[in-house]
Amino acid sequence: MTFGAWNVCTLIDREENVPPVWKTVIVAREQSRYNIDVAALSETHLRDEGELVEHGSLYTFFWKGLASSEPRRSGVGFAVKNYLVAQLQEYPLHVLDRITTLRLYMGRENYLNVISVYAPTLDKSNEIKDKFQKLTRCIDCIRPREQILLLGDFNARVGRDYDAWPKVLGRHGVGKMNSSGQLLLSFCAKLDLPIKNTMFRLPAKYKATCIHVPPSISTLDRSIDTLSITLSCAKKTSLKS
Repeated sequence: MTFGAWNVCTLIDREENVPPVWKTVIVAREQSRYNIDVAALSETHLRDEGELVEHGSLYTFFWKGLASSEPRRSGVGFAVKNYLVAQLQEYPLHVLDRITTLRLYMGRENYLNVISVYAPTLDKSNEIKDKFQKLTRCIDCIRPREQILLLGDFNARVGRDYDAWPKVLGRHGVGKMNSSGQLLLSFCAKLDLPIKNTMFRLPAKYKATCIHVPPSISTLDRSIDTLSITLSCAKKTSLKS
């Protein structure tokens, strides 16, 4: 089974958009091209919560956003292949506009809990801490010995200090750690969640959701210094207090 994480920037269509350029059509087409079974979507901008079967594609979309009376921002969800939707024993549990979960039966009484996350940006430090607390409570509710796959855009840089975080960070991290990255590392260390995409030698474009280019930094340094971590996964064995 193949999983992915995608900051789609928005799934809101403009009035002039008609098939086949609807955003969900484009996302479904790209997922099909890469043969992705489940993708965690972030920054969807869709309001409330809902489900959409994209006819003519292989995917069903689930989402959770802010209330219809609030601005279109944040929003998370999943795009799931229809064959998996037909096998779901329960529908996604929407925690809030930045966290939603999907529980998949993997056979032989094994379950995988996929969590889609969209973390606030660095300038919202109090909100970041609050969301990590809610995410911790969400993980605490997962049954012992069930697996966890945590996917999304964490808006964080965890750096490369493997020696300081040997059980969490691999030898192939990116950028320089910022305060959001430190929160993410502490969160993962507390819950025994290794950040898997720092453990493989991959091109930088496969480790991050975006590259921000400050004009004061040279081109050589920019591509490394400004990346955002996108993936963390682990098997849940025990949670530390």
